[in-house]
Amino acid sequence: MNGRSVQFKWTLGFTDEADGIPETMFPASVPGAVQKDYGAFMGFEPFYKGAEFKKFAFCEDKFWHYKAKLCFTAAENETAYLCFDGADYSCSVKIDGETVYKHTGMFSPFRIEVTKYSGLECDLEVVFDPVPKCGRTNDRNEARKSCKSDACYGWDWHPRLITSGLWGDVYLELKNKQSFDSVDMSYRLSDDLKRAGITLDCKFGCVFDGLLSVRLSENGKECAEYIFPVSGSEKQYEMTFDTPKLWYPTGYGKQNTYVLTAVLTDKNGIEKDRYEKKIGFRRSKLIMNKGSWEKPDSFPKSRSDAPAQLEINGIKVFVKGSNWVNAEVFPCDLTDE
Repeated sequence: MNGRSVQFKWTLGFTDEADGIPETMFPASVPGAVQKDYGAFMGFEPFYKGAEFKKFAFCEDKFWHYKAKLCFTAAENETAYLCFDGADYSCSVKIDGETVYKHTGMFSPFRIEVTKYSGLECDLEVVFDPVPKCGRTNDRNEARKSCKSDACYGWDWHPRLITSGLWGDVYLELKNKQSFDSVDMSYRLSDDLKRAGITLDCKFGCVFDGLLSVRLSENGKECAEYIFPVSGSEKQYEMTFDTPKLWYPTGYGKQNTYVLTAVLTDKNGIEKDRYEKKIGFRRSKLIMNKGSWEKPDSFPKSRSDAPAQLEINGIKVFVKGSNWVNAEVFPCDLTDE
């Protein structure tokens, strides 16, 4: 999708109360974590040296305040969005002291329309609550009512270091109103797996008149094209794609993928925006293996069928890696490699 972005310069501090004022503010890196920034400010050794990680124990029960200036000018034909790629875990976003958004979760990006602040210099603040704890057992059971990884509460070789903060990027996006505001793509395979029903839920930045062209391609070769008239600010579009090549997990078949491209053009045929999404068509089910809850009644239990199992495209799949300690202590340090 088209647009231009603006980055921020962040500082960070902590308090005992949500509406408190930090005594000290220090530089913060985004993407990052409050422990990484605090450790850098205090000159701590890396957390993995000896018992250095214990110096961060107090961070769990503090409110952490990220602060920056929100200053931008949007053109008349632009809409401004404040975009968050990753926030860990529960936080409030404030502009000039007013709460404009509340978020809870780990992996859900979110955005806030802030066009009305164009031309102003505002105080932007993101306040993170203390980390979620179910009970006060000081072990991984404290994570059982949240979507945080149990491992960061202390597990095997993973130290107790419960991360918090802006682990994904934060930026201001200025988008032309004659564009996609949002696109939500979903699909459902027929019972015989030979037909895919594709749905696009589109919202536009304004009342738009033009055309929507949707193409499916495989390895750069076009497989199907669908043309729809556009008139209004939002609409749902439905398509049928016959005999898709299915995606399978490694060891069960090929990982066939397609690229869906949606192009928005005005009445003069001028492209205004585009959306791309990679798709691996498959049908996933969580199925029960009848009777497996009752057997075996002694060890080794790993030899029996699991009570619940994933089925992909009608094939039962043995899933490995469910008991997983994080590859990195801080989510912001993860890379594709």
